[in-house]
Amino acid sequence: MNPEFSRVVSLADLAGGEVQRHISADSDERAAIARRLGLVRLDRCEAQVALRRLKRGRRLALAGRLQAEVVQTCVVSLEPFSAGIEESFSLLYAAASGRSAEKEVQVGLDDADSPEPLVGNEIDIGEVVTQHLALALDPYPRKPGATIAPYSGDADETRTAGANGPFADLATRMK
Repeated sequence: MNPEFSRVVSLADLAGGEVQRHISADSDERAAIARRLGLVRLDRCEAQVALRRLKRGRRLALAGRLQAEVVQTCVVSLEPFSAGIEESFSLLYAAASGRSAEKEVQVGLDDADSPEPLVGNEIDIGEVVTQHLALALDPYPRKPGATIAPYSGDADETRTAGANGPFADLATRMK
């Protein structure tokens, strides 16, 4: 799979200390991300990301701040509307250990998130930003001011509608 928004940082770049990058998706990348995430449009997607080694170089910490302008479809009115997203995120990476992949690991609810496996010698911070944008999106976006009209029918109207409704003919045949 080729990520829509790829910005690769080599782990060799961390030899001099922390690496900071400001990344921004171009128009083609934004269009591809919008398709992937089911957005009407993605007008802006950028992030400031810092990557550094922790304790003896066996773990890496990634911290970032994402800013995006998205256009989503309202679940109430089905109209497109714009929304701004500002989200901080952090990840911990650890080199893959020599333990067997089949070994069962117990994780408790109070345990801290386990680190992401570090595969290879690079991290695609653009893909990390895209994944965190996906997590930050409202799964049921509602345009400001969009409301659902309350149901105003009473029991008598419901019975009358049933007598003339789509199953009225079937009801007479069942008698």
